[in-house]
Amino acid sequence: MSKLVVIDPGHGGHDPGASGYGLLEKNSTLDLALQVGKVLQDRYVVRVEWTRTTDAFVSLTDRATLANRLKADYFISLHHNAYDGNARGFESYIFSGKVNPFTGNAQKLIHVEIMQALKPYGVVDRGTKRADFAVLRETVMPALLVEYLFIDNAQDNALLQNLSVRQAMVEATARGIARVLGLSEKPDRQKAQGPSQTADKIYRVQVGAFRDRRNAERLLKKLKSLGFKDAMITETLAPPSDENQTN
Repeated sequence: MSKLVVIDPGHGGHDPGASGYGLLEKNSTLDLALQVGKVLQDRYVVRVEWTRTTDAFVSLTDRATLANRLKADYFISLHHNAYDGNARGFESYIFSGKVNPFTGNAQKLIHVEIMQALKPYGVVDRGTKRADFAVLRETVMPALLVEYLFIDNAQDNALLQNLSVRQAMVEATARGIARVLGLSEKPDRQKAQGPSQTADKIYRVQVGAFRDRRNAERLLKKLKSLGFKDAMITETLAPPSDENQTN
């Protein structure tokens, strides 16, 4: 059975989360979560569930309970940071208590993927961290919480309202999840990308075919002068049948 990822858009309903410059955390995280899930479903052999798909309030315990009940292989919660308008950057969290090595390694890999996507935009790397967040404490599977920039900072907020930046975060997050879970690409996607070349294959190209041998030899001589390997194959053509002959 394919792996299951539960994506948790932070806040929702009567809990708007942080806000800044007309952007609400609950709306932004929902949009990002839906997009991350769609990229995963479109590209990889994986199942995706969300803790919410609308502007609804879901308690922290209910979010963890859903993931536990579904026996998810990975849980990721999406948020935006806020402080005093001056802080900037991206950071990620795993539970501050005891976790298995996979959880820590997965955090590092996904964090690096996202930062590589954000670095061209001048985003500050605030590092990998640990905290006693409920959704990290109460989930039984490897879990990660990401803080996509500071919504109350003018520069970070401008990035959050930039569609190219948002797409970069979505792509990087999905790619990171796929890597840590070892997800396979869907067969139709592999086919669309075309077959990969292998070192033990060669492809020959025919450059001419003539009925007059002298024409073939002239072309062969020219090709040899250009450094091509010479090869001439003689093929006997069957005479035309009566039904193909013209009157």
